[in-house]
Amino acid sequence: MMIHIFFDEIGYQPSSEDLDFQDVIRHIINTVNHAKTLDDALLIFNLYHYYLKKCNKFINKYCKYPEFWDEIPYEGRNEVDVVSDEEAIGTYYITNALSKDPDNLYISGFSFNNGFYALDYINGFYSIDENPKYYLRKSRMSSDKLVLTNSNKKVIATIAIDDDTNVYLENNKSRYELIAYESGVGFYESDYIYSLDNEEPDFKNQCKAYVFWDAIDDKGNFGLSRLDVYDENADFDLLIMLAASCFLVFKRHLAAEESRSIARAIMFGAIVSRAARIRRF
Repeated sequence: MMIHIFFDEIGYQPSSEDLDFQDVIRHIINTVNHAKTLDDALLIFNLYHYYLKKCNKFINKYCKYPEFWDEIPYEGRNEVDVVSDEEAIGTYYITNALSKDPDNLYISGFSFNNGFYALDYINGFYSIDENPKYYLRKSRMSSDKLVLTNSNKKVIATIAIDDDTNVYLENNKSRYELIAYESGVGFYESDYIYSLDNEEPDFKNQCKAYVFWDAIDDKGNFGLSRLDVYDENADFDLLIMLAASCFLVFKRHLAAEESRSIARAIMFGAIVSRAARIRRF
């Protein structure tokens, strides 16, 4: 049974008298926060989304036949690799896959007391807490761009994405500069990047953080992003907002591409239909 496999992988053993959804979430977050790789965390969310689809049906059966569930042995994790608490420090996950609404964004990490936080979306602005240092909003000029502001809502940078899906910053006044790699994006001190003379950045010694992501579902509505922070003195709030912006701008780009593809298909269909009418006439 797929749901039992899901519970095995997150280390959740419900009693025959109780099935606590919040407890399921806590076990998901604990497992994701300790996931060894992005693929391990992706597997958890794939299983979780299957559980969400079957949840009501499963709960009804569970309540009717709890003894059947109790007879299935708990096997523990077989597919997901996890790391120790110490190794989990400095790794964070950003996702919109914790709820059925893809517009809800969450951040989790062992350093967050092994919990997770919602990235608030109020009056058109994303922020981390009640008194944020930074805000993130949609660009009024392009569906493929986001705007990062400071606490006074003054623009610090515009996050954009090119045709090759490389994320970059425009008019950047922030502490960090983004360098796109094949598998993700590296965060460097802006002063360091501007000091280079046609040299490749020193990833091993100068990269302050790295973010990479992947889609969870085939349509690309849900995704998961992993942020590895290497610098203990980093501006954590800024890194989180930039990492979230990479995730969001990529998602918005995919949505825009899909809309453009649909529009092109409709236009092509209209042209073909018109041509057919002309030929019949």
